[in-house]
Amino acid sequence: MEIHTESAQNANIPEINSKTFNSNPNDNITNDLENLDLEFSLDPEKDTVENESQKNNPENLSKREKREMLKLLQRKEAAYSTFAKMEGLADPYSAFSKLPRKSMIIVNLGVGAVGGASSEQIEAIFLEFKGFEKVVMAHGKPYSFVEFRGGDDAIVARNKLHEKSCENLGNKILFLEFVNHQDFAYLSDRTTTTNGQEKLSHVPGLYYKDDFLTIEEEQNLLELIGGNKIIDDNQSSDKPWSTIQNRKVQHYGYAFDYKRKHIGDGSQVSYKDIPDIIVNYINRAKQEYPFIGDFDQLSVQKYPPGAGISFHSDSHTAFGETLLILSLKSPIMMEFRHPSTRSLVCQDLKPRSIVIMSGDSRMGWEHGIRARRSDMIDSKVRMREERWSLTIRSINNEITCNCKYLALCDRDTQYVKEIKNKSQSVQSQR
Repeated sequence: MEIHTESAQNANIPEINSKTFNSNPNDNITNDLENLDLEFSLDPEKDTVENESQKNNPENLSKREKREMLKLLQRKEAAYSTFAKMEGLADPYSAFSKLPRKSMIIVNLGVGAVGGASSEQIEAIFLEFKGFEKVVMAHGKPYSFVEFRGGDDAIVARNKLHEKSCENLGNKILFLEFVNHQDFAYLSDRTTTTNGQEKLSHVPGLYYKDDFLTIEEEQNLLELIGGNKIIDDNQSSDKPWSTIQNRKVQHYGYAFDYKRKHIGDGSQVSYKDIPDIIVNYINRAKQEYPFIGDFDQLSVQKYPPGAGISFHSDSHTAFGETLLILSLKSPIMMEFRHPSTRSLVCQDLKPRSIVIMSGDSRMGWEHGIRARRSDMIDSKVRMREERWSLTIRSINNEITCNCKYLALCDRDTQYVKEIKNKSQSVQSQR
């Protein structure tokens, strides 16, 4: 039984588990309802079913109420079945999460279809909820997506809207389900239905070079950025290191706020300027790859053995169209994932190597490192050791993006809108 924080007293109807897709409008209504698997909302104070049997017990419903409940089940079945068919899923629930997630799908509301809505209309519905970030429309499909800052915020919205009449949409009843974030980008970015996965051998816009640094240069960098003696938990440093999950992070020039997923304030910056030695390496990269431009932000990260980082695309509105990664000490396997085809491209990042993400690899693909103790290389197990990385970016002063990857882009999030409004307000006062 699924537990909701909203009591049944405020619900219009008891929640229906649409996995029991056995209703038929030509059958006897009473018999159909007896076979339904009904999920009752619980009183959060008492954790018991509300004592309103007329509302929550099918046996006590009138024929009209039973008929309305059956119609709702049929609409839900149709919406879930359509979603499954368009995404090539045998079971629609395989794409849903049983746990609260920050991303949700509105199964029966899209754009460009009968009974659809615009992103502005959907946004207006969710703006009242804390933590709401953005709407992502699956263009040409009868479903859409909304994203919150966290699952705690998203569950409040679902409890209030799921299977309830929405006044802003002419009392249309909405069906909302949580989706895993990694599937959210995949589902919302799809424009066509494919049978299977497209197999890609490379990532467009990704450049990689072994031995970009010499062994001596690697040692100099490790000494410069602190080494084990400063980053060790048992010792202190006057330049603060942040602990993000299970890795250590320090920012130069500008900070990245991992909670807000955007540029942080000055208190999060350890050093104001990027060291000259790293500027020299940036200039070396610019000589070999003239298209990469200038850079003014550096994040140094230390990964202990077994640590990883989830699939993500660096903020489009925070940073420019190109980023560099220098790898030090231990090699690591980085994976790139296409949100539509879900194709994976693996790139072994060796010590002293450089990675350049530009174009599609920067904006349209996610990248991540699996949290595990070893990697499989040429059919052999390679154990992981401590790794350091230098991620070099440029600040996007325009705080905007015009890419085509809506599922990965943060330009329409509420937080970015607030930043832009504040920036415009400051400029108007000058």
